[in-house]
Amino acid sequence: MKALRPSLLLLLLLSALPAAAGQHERFEMPLAPGGRAATVHVYLFDDRDETLQVAIRPEKEKEGETPMDLGKACSDARASAGINGGFFDYLGEPLGLVIASGTPTGKVNLSSTLTSGLVVREGDGLSLRKAKEYDFATAKPSQLIQTGPFLVEESKGLVDLQPSRFARRSVILTDGGHRWAIAFFPSATLDGLAKALEKPGAFKPFQPRTALNLDGGSSCGFWTLRPGGYVFYLKEISKVRDFLLVVPKAVDQPLIKP
Repeated sequence: MKALRPSLLLLLLLSALPAAAGQHERFEMPLAPGGRAATVHVYLFDDRDETLQVAIRPEKEKEGETPMDLGKACSDARASAGINGGFFDYLGEPLGLVIASGTPTGKVNLSSTLTSGLVVREGDGLSLRKAKEYDFATAKPSQLIQTGPFLVEESKGLVDLQPSRFARRSVILTDGGHRWAIAFFPSATLDGLAKALEKPGAFKPFQPRTALNLDGGSSCGFWTLRPGGYVFYLKEISKVRDFLLVVPKAVDQPLIKP
């Protein structure tokens, strides 16, 4: 059998990969106690090439089935990256509404800052919305997580956020155009994070126009598939009720159901 030319072999290998995948970056931000640097991990993507998918951990695992964690949710969905989703109570029920591939769990909650925001996918579009301004009665999102609080709106950090509790934080951000990021912060307060994100150049990939907090603390995890098939996984410590995944549009399908 005649050997393939190196250029042709490279072309075949590249054609087997999802088109226009995003990228994992890490950088330092002075967010830890005493202003110490903390290593931030982000997955950057363009919403014209990749989209968001929500996965929900089953209330009861089937006998013999591997319990779902962030790593399994990402692997099952053939995701490029993933992070923990919204808040949930001590019984494991979401504090707000969650919709995974059209299937709702939980219910709308407009009484808490922890559910004041929405991550929404409607049709081919992604957005971060205020829960009190969203028309739940007529909208038909395929993917949705109700969470909060907002950290940045209109490129300005919000005020009156919790200033003293340092914890792991997971955040979703957008520049208001096509650039998006899911981000893992190993130690930060909500107030400190909001103030840092509004500073020009502090969030190195882009200037966030909107940033929304996801659930954090011991539930916070970050997973991404790097070039060459290498998995980078900052594993969550506690169980997570739902997950927010970044999926190439070429493989986007409802593989995970509640």
